[in-house]
Amino acid sequence: MMIKLGIFCGGRSDEHEVSVLSAGSVIEAINKAKYEIAVVYITRDGYWYATKQLDCPISQLPESGEPVQPSFKPGQSGLLTLDQGEFWPLDVVFPLLHGPYGEDGRLQGLLDWCNLPYIGSDVAASALGMNKHLSKIIFAQNRLPQVDYLVGSSNAADLVAKSEEQIGYPCIVKPVNLGSSIGINRANEREELVQAIQTAQKFSGQVIIEKFILAREIECAVMGNERPEASSLGEIVHGSAFYDYETKYSDNSAQLIVDAALPPESKEEIQKMALAAYQALGCKGLARVDFFYEEKGNKIYINEINTLPGLTKYSMYPKLWEHKGVNYSELIDRLVELALNR
Repeated sequence: MMIKLGIFCGGRSDEHEVSVLSAGSVIEAINKAKYEIAVVYITRDGYWYATKQLDCPISQLPESGEPVQPSFKPGQSGLLTLDQGEFWPLDVVFPLLHGPYGEDGRLQGLLDWCNLPYIGSDVAASALGMNKHLSKIIFAQNRLPQVDYLVGSSNAADLVAKSEEQIGYPCIVKPVNLGSSIGINRANEREELVQAIQTAQKFSGQVIIEKFILAREIECAVMGNERPEASSLGEIVHGSAFYDYETKYSDNSAQLIVDAALPPESKEEIQKMALAAYQALGCKGLARVDFFYEEKGNKIYINEINTLPGLTKYSMYPKLWEHKGVNYSELIDRLVELALNR
C-alpha cells in the first residue's frame, strides 16, 4: 500500500525560498512508487494551496492548486479542499518549512492537534532549536563548549557598550530566531556593529553577539529517535567573511567537503557532542549540528542546531548521509519510517 505523504513548504518566514528549494529536491529524489504525494504550498501571507500533480511548479499553486486546510475532525487526518469540501487523507507530513511558523514548533503543534504524524522534532524540541538563546542555555547545562556571546533586546547603543566590554571585535551578530544566515553580519568596529544590530533586530526582537574566532566550520548530520546516529563530518569552505545567505544559496562559491580532514579523536568528539546536543534538546527524526574547530589546540565549540536542516541540492545534510551509503531516496524513506514509528 502506498504511503500518503504531505510535503509542506513555503511559509511565512524569511526562509520561504529555501523551503521551496528543499521541497523541490525532495520531490525530485523521492521514490514515487512508494508514495501518494500531496504538495502543500503555504504562501508568505499564510494561505494554503495543494496539488497532487508533481509536475506543477510550486510557485504556481496559488493559481492552479486547491485551497486547503488541515482537517480538525477527530479520526480524519488529512486535508480538506475548501472549494469542493473533498477530503485528502494523509499518513504522514514532511514539514519542509524553515524558520518561524514552520521550524519553531508552531506548525508541529497544529499537526499534533490534527493527529497528523510528521517528520522531525516535536513542539518543544523545535521551539528550543529555533531559539538560539534557549538552545545555548541547554548546551551550557550539558557542558558543551561555546564561544563567548551575549544576548540582548535593548537599543543598539546599549548593546554596543555591552559587546565592546564583554565580546570585543571582530564579532558576529545574529537574530535569535532565524536560520539560513539571514540577518547575520560580521562587525569589525563600532559603526559596523550598530548597523549589524539594527539589521538583526529587523528579523528578531532579540539578537546574539558572538566572539568571532578563526576556525573551520564543521557540520554533523544526526538521524533517529531514541537511538540517533551521527553521520560523517562535513566542512564548509568559503571565501566570505562568514557563511552568509548568498554564499549558501546564490553564488555557489562555498565548497562542501563531505569527509572533513580532522584528527580521529576530534572527529569522534564532534560526533559525541552532536548526539549529546540532539538528545539534550529532545530532537527526533533529523537535525544538523554545526561546530567551530580551532586547529590551534584542537578546540571544538558547538555553534547551533538545526532541527529541520536545508535539503536543497546545495545542502550538507543529504550529502553527509550519502557519504555513509544512504542515498537521497533512501534517506527520505528512513525519515518517513522514523516519523511513523514515533
